[in-house]
Amino acid sequence: MTLRAPARRIPGMLRRVHDEIAFDGSSRERTVEGFLRANAVIARVGVQAYQPRELGMQGTAPIRLYRPAEEVFAADAVASVEDKPVTDNHPHEDVTATNWRTLAKGHVRNAIARVQDGLLGARVTVSDADLIRAIDSGKSALSCGYAFDYDATPGTTPDGQPYDAIMRSIRVNHVAVVDRARGGPACRIADGVKQMKLKIGDRAYDVADDVGDAVIALQSECDKARKSASDAAETLAAKIAECETLIKARDEALAQIAPSALAARAADLVAARDSAKAFGVTVDEKADALTLRRATLAAIKEPAHVTVRDAFLAGEDVAKVSEDLARRVVTAMTAIAPTKRAGDSAVARALLGNVTASQEGVAIPFNLGGN
Repeated sequence: MTLRAPARRIPGMLRRVHDEIAFDGSSRERTVEGFLRANAVIARVGVQAYQPRELGMQGTAPIRLYRPAEEVFAADAVASVEDKPVTDNHPHEDVTATNWRTLAKGHVRNAIARVQDGLLGARVTVSDADLIRAIDSGKSALSCGYAFDYDATPGTTPDGQPYDAIMRSIRVNHVAVVDRARGGPACRIADGVKQMKLKIGDRAYDVADDVGDAVIALQSECDKARKSASDAAETLAAKIAECETLIKARDEALAQIAPSALAARAADLVAARDSAKAFGVTVDEKADALTLRRATLAAIKEPAHVTVRDAFLAGEDVAKVSEDLARRVVTAMTAIAPTKRAGDSAVARALLGNVTASQEGVAIPFNLGGN
């Protein structure tokens, strides 16, 4: 299922939105009355770039509107061309029955879809002598003024062109004869303004419409390039951080298998096995040092030794004791077990509270093994 944003009609679009495309000069002919007739292309399918101001919107980045064939060649859209007036430039208002006598200089008939070319053609008749003379002098562009529903659904055309929104329900109001046209792929919507105010930095410039459009398009491309570069920089930073993490993990792994580290681990395992045997633990040759030390602490049964062990563990579960603490407690318990002094409160306080032997008057014949 395809979801799209609801289309919206843009008020007053008929007097401001135009599609400019040139006359076909080879098809011009004169009637016995002196009227000028010519075949013309008045619309096409595809993606066209529009300035936000032309659509009554804010911003400067061009908006790419897609005119799909099913909209350009829709029966209602084609029918809307029939008998529409020809005007000299675009009027400032929609052409209606109220102002037709003043604005109309001819009419358009016989609209036909050239589907294979993606073009909508029509037969244009110009009846006004002044406008005919202007056309003969070079004012030979047609600009179709129309309204449409703005469907704000972005996407990509079948031939791979991206667009920001779609034109729907196109309805022609008039066809204007204008000075300039952008035919073929350059055909666009324009409002007939030849000058536009272009802001660059803190300064504003009056520039030709087409120059301003080109600069705005370049600015849009620059913005896209900057964003692309920023995204690439973020991706690179993430990759660098990932590499640094991997390098750290590699170094730690290498340190674990260094000869000195292996020797230290072997010595620690031998010490853990010796302590386990001293407390009557059956040594599993496959067990690691931590497992052996936890088993050693669990094997302590003599009440006096249990008291010291539990005081030193401070409530930590024997089965979950950390490697460092297990090593220190087992070292201490291995040292004090032969003394039979484990039950002395002075010994326990010395182990846990850093109380010296001289303070308690008790000899402590072992090393606590603390770090």
